[in-house]
Amino acid sequence: MRNFQIAIVGGGPKGLYALERLLANLSTVSLSFSCIIHLFEGHAQFGSGQVYRIDQEPFLIMNIRSKSINVWQYSEPSPVVSHQYSFDEWRDYQGSNIIDSDYPPRALVGSYLRWAYDKLIESVPQNVYIHEHHAEVVKLKSTNEGVLLIDSEPDEKQILCDSVLLATGHPRRTLTKGELVIKKCLKKFEDKHFVEFPYPLQTLDPLNDTVAIKGMGLTFIDVVLALTEGRGGQFIEGDSGMSYLASGNEPTTIYAFSRSGKWMHCRGALDYSYQPVYFTRHAIDQLRKATGKLHLERDLVPLIFQEFRHAYYMTLFQKYNFMPGCCDSYHDLIVAISIFSEAYPHEPLFNPQELLEPLMAPGFQRPEDIHRCQKERLKEIITMAEEGPELNPIASIGYVWTSIVDVFDDVYRFGGLSAKCQETFDQKYAPFIQRISYGPPLENMKKIYALVQASLLNLGIGACSDITFDAHTGNHVISSKLHGEQVIVGALVDARIPKVDCVQDTGLYGNMVTSGEASLFINEDVLGNKYTPGCLQQTSKGEIINQYGLPNSRVYVTGIPTTGITYDNESISPLRNDEFIANWVQNVIRLIGTVNNATKKQPQEI
Repeated sequence: MRNFQIAIVGGGPKGLYALERLLANLSTVSLSFSCIIHLFEGHAQFGSGQVYRIDQEPFLIMNIRSKSINVWQYSEPSPVVSHQYSFDEWRDYQGSNIIDSDYPPRALVGSYLRWAYDKLIESVPQNVYIHEHHAEVVKLKSTNEGVLLIDSEPDEKQILCDSVLLATGHPRRTLTKGELVIKKCLKKFEDKHFVEFPYPLQTLDPLNDTVAIKGMGLTFIDVVLALTEGRGGQFIEGDSGMSYLASGNEPTTIYAFSRSGKWMHCRGALDYSYQPVYFTRHAIDQLRKATGKLHLERDLVPLIFQEFRHAYYMTLFQKYNFMPGCCDSYHDLIVAISIFSEAYPHEPLFNPQELLEPLMAPGFQRPEDIHRCQKERLKEIITMAEEGPELNPIASIGYVWTSIVDVFDDVYRFGGLSAKCQETFDQKYAPFIQRISYGPPLENMKKIYALVQASLLNLGIGACSDITFDAHTGNHVISSKLHGEQVIVGALVDARIPKVDCVQDTGLYGNMVTSGEASLFINEDVLGNKYTPGCLQQTSKGEIINQYGLPNSRVYVTGIPTTGITYDNESISPLRNDEFIANWVQNVIRLIGTVNNATKKQPQEI
């Protein structure tokens, strides 16, 4: 008989976690045949993947704390590796030359993931073999014998597998017709550029004149630091704060703008957690019993905002040594806020809705006014993080969402919200939550402020209303919706992470949808409203569903491509939305058991 063939497509953290669980379970099985595990990674080293590649600059740091990074689940069956170090333990084991930081460099985390991968490869069970493929799977075809994987090599090598896990990162974004025209026109200009995706950051090397960056999130910070610190500039911490010493290799001016024009909230060094009071699993269960299917803005958003108010006022009460008594009910909290406001009328009432509003600058008619406003707001955010959630009420709000996200995901997943409600959350509330809950470390925001102080980073656009391209000059023309003036730049960088869109994907997922091997998840409610977030349709176990609505038990998907059918499935934690991996591994073991039994029943040759 032929060998049993397994494939994990994607060599980043999710693929690594799947490999760890697979090997642990295979170690409990007596194999009467060879089991081949094919690992596909087209862009970087196995274990680290593209995001955590080990050749990154050290100034590209994590936005989650080092204590949260751990490959091992410590669940049954036990890992095949004897020394199961967490990231912090591994860092201590490596010695004093390793950078010690609450928010470590991504390259260092990649080295840890790579170490874990190497240890797994050294510890494979008997009759299990690993085959690495430095190639990208671009097509998938189901057959009676298994699943045929076709990679990106020139000869389109094919491998027939018994079970496949898709654990890739973000699907590729297809350029729009307008962007394709821009790319074609720019071939005439050596010093004009459009960067549709900035990774790897070496794609930014040709940018030397005026640069505009679209998006003001985590990728924006990477791009700015690559154009400054990555070119030899130095950030110097002094008594009056951080300053920037230019190398002379930076672009002339860097413009920052986004759709909302608002900064992400950053996080300080304090290890802090929030205990939810109102948005709890019990409260959600009670709501379900009372109303049936939950409505986003009727049922959920009020509870989320109640938690925001609770976090805000508990910190504010503590600041004034105000003793409100028990606030386990929202009514008690409102009463306490009323009494507090009478005692301290100079403290404005907090309204979480205001955090949702886009950047507003009434009466500001010039770019200089917007720049000054944005600079002041950036300084406030830095001060907020320096004071921390125990002293600053707004800072405490940033820790609410991570404490309730698991409960929310249980409501959200697999069309738990109506089509309209899910669309509203994805487009209105998710970006807002991302901005206040998953921001960069304080150190990075201090660097951004230092670049503003050094007049390298211009914030005068604020919120953007329109971007046009001048085909005669190769320049990009950006209009501000706050003051209407235009900025002309020679280079435009799109620093937004593309959303999952398997329709527009030009790689594996797009091909799967086109061929009918997979279908798109469509949330359709009883009123006939439809919403398609862009992810693949899959069963609750994680199996993909084809164009005829039939599940394929040989192909599972996990990680970022499930975003839309689940919420927040891109965490580096192996415990976040890990049930798809667990289900896949259980199915692999079941298939192996079937083959084992069939092998034992075969007549022996004499």
